Amino acid sequence: MFICAGFSRLGYLRAATRFQPLISLTNDDAALFIIMKDSLTELEQFINDFNLRQSNGVIAFTATVQFNDAGQTVIEESEVHIITSDNIGAIYFLSFDGQALPDMFSVKDHRFTYTAGKCLRIAGQAYDVAVFPKTKNTLQQ
Repeated sequence: MFICAGFSRLGYLRAATRFQPLISLTNDDAALFIIMKDSLTELEQFINDFNLRQSNGVIAFTATVQFNDAGQTVIEESEVHIITSDNIGAIYFLSFDGQALPDMFSVKDHRFTYTAGKCLRIAGQAYDVAVFPKTKNTLQQ
C-alpha cells in the first residue's frame, strides 16, 4: 500500500498519471494503523460519553480498574489521566497501592474497546484491563 502525492515545480498539488510514494506501508503496518485508529476512536467515545475532558482540556478522573491476568483478577481504585491527540492515545494509572501492575497503556501497543455507558477495556498480549469511571471530572483543578 502506498500513500502518494504529486507536486508541480511550484510545489502545488497536481493531478498526475505517476505518483511518488511518500511512505511505503506493509500489510502489517496498514493493519496496525487501522487498529490504532479504531482504538483511538473508542477512547475518544469513552471520554465524550463520560464527559471526562475538563474545560482546560485535561482528562483526569477517579476510576475502578480491574486487571485480569492468567485467571487472576486485581481490582484497584486509581487516579487516571488520559493523553490524546490526532494519532496518539495513552492512559495512565497514577495511584496503585503497592501493586506490581502496569501503569501505562497506549493505542499503539494495546487494543481499546468501549462498552457504552459502562467501561473502557484494554487488551494486551496476555491480560485484559477494564476502567470504570467513578465520577465525572473528579480531579478538576
